[in-house]
Amino acid sequence: MYIGMRPVGIGLILARSSTTAQQRTMPLWWWIVPLLLLTTWLGTRGLTADALWYDEVNTIHDIGAAQYGPVSALALWGRISEESPWPPAYYYLMAGWGALTGWTAFTGRAFSLFIGILSIAWMYRLGRDMTTPLVGLSAAVVLGMSAFFIIYLHEFRGYTLYVLLTIIVVWAYWRLITLRHEPSRALQATFVLSVAGVFYVHYFAGLTAVAIGLYHLLFVPKNTRWWRVAILLGIGGLLFLPWLTGLSEDLERAGRESRNIAV
Repeated sequence: MYIGMRPVGIGLILARSSTTAQQRTMPLWWWIVPLLLLTTWLGTRGLTADALWYDEVNTIHDIGAAQYGPVSALALWGRISEESPWPPAYYYLMAGWGALTGWTAFTGRAFSLFIGILSIAWMYRLGRDMTTPLVGLSAAVVLGMSAFFIIYLHEFRGYTLYVLLTIIVVWAYWRLITLRHEPSRALQATFVLSVAGVFYVHYFAGLTAVAIGLYHLLFVPKNTRWWRVAILLGIGGLLFLPWLTGLSEDLERAGRESRNIAV
């Protein structure tokens, strides 16, 4: 009996040793925590490092904040359409943020910092879900340690929101086409809203949704899931229709400015 039990005993010992080794090894995703702390510190250093510059003052003006307001939600829509080259998503979010925190350089830039930190965390999730946790961590490090991104962490502008929505829309799309089970309503809603979001945050960000559409058309198997994702993508695009007038005005204004520069 002793001889027959020896393999079992050895197996138990090896299993316990393996479990102990796994417990002593820090999970890879834990490394994202010091990265987030470091990036937060780097971004926080710039929140009050300098005065508001020209584009940041323009942001406050376009929102109708501080001495330039207040303006109603409807008036803000028209104001952005007439005076800003950006779509309105960032301005509406900042209007809500400013109503809660006040209008100072610190609070306005802090919004960009919070969105930027969330972008790094979501970048890890995107890389992890598409490939491996190591790839996710590497992508998060590249983003978080980017000199340009660190500058944008303390800019009173919508660049970090641009990054976040781009990451979310790619992540949501990848989840929708690779999940083996039925996608949740929350995931489908996230995809629709993020598709609309990239169009509403910046015109060039909308190219991400266009690229997703081309990839979906050319490379994804045409099955029931394909049609569902295509419909969700279309719904997200349709949500941008209310801003077509604003887009037309922005294109017309850009054309006038280009002609003036040429002259």
